[in-house]
Amino acid sequence: MKVFKINGSNYSLLNDLNGSNQGTVLFYHPQCGHCQSMKPQWEEMKKKINKRNCNIYEVNGENMDEIYHPMKEVVNGFPTIMNVHNGKLTQFEKERNTENMIKFVLANEEKQSSNTNKATRDLIKRKVSFHLNEDDNLIKQRRTLKAKNIINSLKIARKKASMKRRKSKSKKRRGNVKKRKGKTKKR
Repeated sequence: MKVFKINGSNYSLLNDLNGSNQGTVLFYHPQCGHCQSMKPQWEEMKKKINKRNCNIYEVNGENMDEIYHPMKEVVNGFPTIMNVHNGKLTQFEKERNTENMIKFVLANEEKQSSNTNKATRDLIKRKVSFHLNEDDNLIKQRRTLKAKNIINSLKIARKKASMKRRKSKSKKRRGNVKKRKGKTKKR
């Protein structure tokens, strides 16, 4: 788990949530009574999910005037907890206890890890190698099982591409010579 303390100088970290990244954002104010009463449960929640794959952004409400991010427009009061996943906001609306907050944060983490696992499985299934065409563009060629084979197939592809280029150049030269010979014979 990564925890980012957001203030006026590093609010650009929230931009990470604009794309495909996800995380849980807490907007709080140090002088807010509700925030102070929730703080022990929030800290307990962070301890319990410390080893999980999730990002938590804590935004101090004292710095709201210095933060230029559209997400702050959604905040109507403190504390506000939101999950951000693929640019979509989900607001926490349950009782603010440790277990509810853990479930809320991990709901976002499960989406993240399932997407990561799916991408990994897709890469393993594909087992693709590549070759270079005559224009040195990388093209998919055949399926292989090991990364070593992919590297070897790239080396072989480079050799084949350079041999093809040499052959095509020599054919052009031969063609030009034959044309010249043909022209001289006709005269």
